[in-house]
Amino acid sequence: MAGSNSLNYRRTLSPVRPKPCSGRQMIYRFSDYELDTEGCALTRDGVDVAVEAQVFSTLAVLIENRNRIVSRDELIETVWSGRIISDAAISSRIHSARTAIGDNGRDQALIKTFSGRGYRFVGRASMLPAANAVLPVPERALSVDVTRPVPGFLDRPAIVLLPFDTSSDALPDIHLAHGLTEELSLRLGQTGSFPVISSQSARSLKTRSTGAAEIGRRLGARYLLEGSIQRSDDRLRIYVHLVSALSEERLWSERYDTRFSEVFDMQDWVAATIAEALEREMIACEAGPLLGAQTTELDAWQMYLRGIFFLHRSGRSDNRLALESFRAAIARDKIYGPAHGGLAMACVFGHGAGWLSAGHDPVETMAEAGHTAMHLSPHEPNGHIGLGWSHLCRGEFEAALEAIETAVECNPSSAFAAFYLACALSFAGDPSAAIDSAGRALRLNPRGPLANRIWTIQARAHYLLGDYERSVEINRAVIASDDGTVPLAMRDLAASLACLGALDEAAAAISHLMQLSPGYTLEKAGATYPWRHRDQRCDYLEHLSRAGLR
Repeated sequence: MAGSNSLNYRRTLSPVRPKPCSGRQMIYRFSDYELDTEGCALTRDGVDVAVEAQVFSTLAVLIENRNRIVSRDELIETVWSGRIISDAAISSRIHSARTAIGDNGRDQALIKTFSGRGYRFVGRASMLPAANAVLPVPERALSVDVTRPVPGFLDRPAIVLLPFDTSSDALPDIHLAHGLTEELSLRLGQTGSFPVISSQSARSLKTRSTGAAEIGRRLGARYLLEGSIQRSDDRLRIYVHLVSALSEERLWSERYDTRFSEVFDMQDWVAATIAEALEREMIACEAGPLLGAQTTELDAWQMYLRGIFFLHRSGRSDNRLALESFRAAIARDKIYGPAHGGLAMACVFGHGAGWLSAGHDPVETMAEAGHTAMHLSPHEPNGHIGLGWSHLCRGEFEAALEAIETAVECNPSSAFAAFYLACALSFAGDPSAAIDSAGRALRLNPRGPLANRIWTIQARAHYLLGDYERSVEINRAVIASDDGTVPLAMRDLAASLACLGALDEAAAAISHLMQLSPGYTLEKAGATYPWRHRDQRCDYLEHLSRAGLR
């Protein structure tokens, strides 16, 4: 073969007939494009985009396997049917695929190269069956072992959303049940923690005689979400239950009350609130058995899950364990974006609480981890939050707000994102907007350690507005909960009490703060609170000084 010495040639061992398209009859939507694997067509805004068969197949393989890196050998096997081809030919098809969908090798916004490993489609794609797709009938021979992780989802267990029940056959109730199920499926999918199996897959299986274990077995889901809607005149009650497909026991239940006349306007809020609570419960269920295990036995996703569990708590030791878990996850898989995002978040909270050691630069770490997370998982919110907070600490307030607002857009169901946006707004000098964002976060997460953190931001915003009595009231309520948020609340309580002239009570708060955070100083308070307006910073530090902090 002439010239073969100058090229790197590859070959696989199982030649099959070349296929211009995937065997799966699906339509994938991303950006302004649709890729139809049945019709072998790529369109943009309904207009055909001309591509060669091999370029189309390359796109189809990458999009169908978008949850992982596709190796060059796998591309050869699928696109070229195992024939001997050069690396240059692969690179040429990747270049053409990028060009066809408005991407390029410099930006790699949709197709990313992983040197020495392969390629991955990193855009956000949704899928639906092609018009003439023949959907398989779920039968016992096609059942999935629910005890095993879902392939292609980084070994994460899946959840299936069952269609919501209604207490009547009235069309408005049926439409609401259907809309809420679909909205919740979308919201839960945006969290990215667990693969979500569409309610449409479960619709034909949901009968009185089919139990949770059977549905889970047939669809490959470890968890099921059941829901029902009951209406009496204008009063509406929504029930949701998280069920284990392994044991058929209810792991979590919640009830939501609203008015039927308002629910269609509030449907996204209801879905977002349920999705936030559901993700927390599933993480707790999955992380629980891992807490007592030897960490050397856990893989990257399990270590990430362990880190998220501790991140959702509020103590100093919890923050340390979260940092350790995320770093261990990254050591096991350096390109696992969510672990980098988790590391950034743990640094953000540890820095804000004044817990991280003097020899460690948490701002640099959160910036680096945030950048990496955004590069690897651009639609995951924690990386944007970490990067935004690093901007905030450096006085780059517009960049900070832009990054954290992007995090909210990435996952509108994230109470964390809404909480940190409230934090950023308070430091940027907009306490009224901070109260609004904190209110959104509380709607998404009304109880638990994170709720207490959110309340501390509400209290700080009231302090900035000059409503010191309300700030004192909120901080005292948080302190009464006696969790890891107490140092933050104690600090702001002391400042508000000093403003009210209650110096003895303010001094007692500082004394308690020093017991909880030995070595905490006025200098640390100034370093961890990135005020935009110098006068606000000076006033706050003066109030802490009057309370006795040195």
